[in-house]
Parts: sequence; C-alpha cells; structure tokens
Amino acid sequence: MITHPMQSKQRPLIPTRAIESFADAIKTAIEDGHNGIQVQGRARDGKTRATIYLEKHPSWLDEPTHMFRITMLRRKNHSDTSFYKVIQLQVGLVQHHQSSAANRIQQIVDCIIGECIAMGCHRSILFIDEAQQLSDDDFEYLTNLDNAMTEDGYELFCVFIHQTDDAKAEKRRKLSKLVEQLPPHVTGRYFLAEHVFSGLRGISDLQHALDQYDSRLRFEGKSFTEYFAGQAFSKGWRLASHAKDFVTAISNIRKRSQLKGPADLSMKIFAVAVYRLLVRVAPDNPSFSGFDEKLIEQVLLDSGYLALEKARQRQVAA
Repeated sequence: MITHPMQSKQRPLIPTRAIESFADAIKTAIEDGHNGIQVQGRARDGKTRATIYLEKHPSWLDEPTHMFRITMLRRKNHSDTSFYKVIQLQVGLVQHHQSSAANRIQQIVDCIIGECIAMGCHRSILFIDEAQQLSDDDFEYLTNLDNAMTEDGYELFCVFIHQTDDAKAEKRRKLSKLVEQLPPHVTGRYFLAEHVFSGLRGISDLQHALDQYDSRLRFEGKSFTEYFAGQAFSKGWRLASHAKDFVTAISNIRKRSQLKGPADLSMKIFAVAVYRLLVRVAPDNPSFSGFDEKLIEQVLLDSGYLALEKARQRQVAA
C-alpha cells in the first residue's frame, strides 16, 4: 500500500513567501557582485527547510548553479584543518587525519569544481547552517577556498545562516566583537549583504502557505486537501480559508500567555498543525465542513506552539 506523503516521516516541503524572499535576497546579492550574504532567523522558522527546498528546486536561479549545504558544528578547536575537516566530512570526502590544510583546501576545491563541470556552470552556492558558530578565523579560512576557486575561474557564494536566538553563540559573538574585528577583505566579501528570514507573518503569508495544500501538492490526482476532506472540498471548502483563524488563534494564545516579540508562526509548528488538522481531524468527521477558531487554537497548543515560544523568550533573555 502506497503511503500518502503527509503520513510519511519526510513530509513535502512547500514554497512559502519567506522562501521566495530568501531566494530573491540571494539572487540580488549575487547580481550585486557580493561573495556572500548574512541571513538572520529564529530557531524552527524553517531556515534549513528553505535551503533544502532551494536546492531541490533550482529553477529560482537564472542559470545552472551547483549548490551544497553544511552545518557548522560547535567545536573547541578552531584551527584551519579543523574547519576544512568539517566541510570534508559533510560533503563525503575522506582524507588522512594528518593531512595539511593546503591538501584539504585542494580536495574541497577539486570536488566543488568537479560538480560545477558536471553541471556546466561556474558558480557554487554554499549554504552554511548554524553560521553563528563561526569564529573570525573561520571567515579567513573561507577566503582561502574562495581564492582557490577564483584562480581556477569559478565562483563560490556563501550563504551564512545564523540562528539569532542561540543565546550562547550570540554572546560569544558580541564578546569577540566579530564584525568590528574582521579585516576589510573579509567584511567586503561576506558582510555587505543581509537578509532576515521570518516565519509565517500575517494572513497573507498563512493563506499562501495553506493554499499549497489546496492546489499545489497532489497525490493520486487529488490535492492534499481534497484527498483528506473530499466531500467538504467538493462543496467549495479550502484549507486556505482558515488563514485569518490561525492569526486570531495565535493572537489569543500570545495575549493569554503574555508573550512578547514577533508573532511569526514557525514552520515547525505550522507543519505539525496542518498535519493534525488534515490527517487526523478532517477524515474522522463524516460531516466535516471546516475548522473553527477554537479547534485551531487547541491544535496549535497541542503542536507545541506555546512551549517553543516560551523557550525562545528564555533564550533571548539569557
């Protein structure tokens, strides 16, 4: 029996307004001639999901481009060989543990250029998740890769994705006065373009995201919404019609719990809530015609909304 994608562990990714804005920011930075862009965003807002989506759907770019991702680990050793080893391991390269930094650089560059040649392109985009873990020296190490690529006629564009509510990393960054201490050639390459990645903001963002289940995502000839709530769908009901209910429910929770700060809905909570509503609630009710505001509020709570928001506030206050 074929399992519906919503019932699998790896549920489908959807293009949100935040992802579209993210893609546009990268394209603009490349067109402006920058070597990188600094992206700020909170935990669970969908930054990693966004990079995966952009990798899998390269049509947002105007020309063939190689793309790959790494996650920067917390590490005590900030030597050049340690930095290059992190990249090697995550792109599947194996080298002797005593290899020099120069050898590691060459192997990484050869791998990237090989992928570019196979794709018939001259640019590679490197997404660096958890970029708040980078030290000032790490940016210098990246310039070595950039220089080696340039010498061979290829470009390396870096997307630095920072988790802004990682209190420990942010404190380290402030203490070291990272940006102020970086030399001009590093600042000029990587710190002239910025972007803020957000969760789902307001009715428009939510309506756009919910509509993906009504129209874009399909299984066995039916949209996801139609598959799980066929009768209501045939009578004109759409999941996107509840965008305002989501906004109202979030507002009620935040007021009642005295939550401060941005009211964006994280993609993590959104994905869980939609799963619960479509897969668990709608099919179990033969007379289903839509969700009410109170139900959506309860589903958001059951999906972990309040726990995540309180954790965010604790981190920021730490």
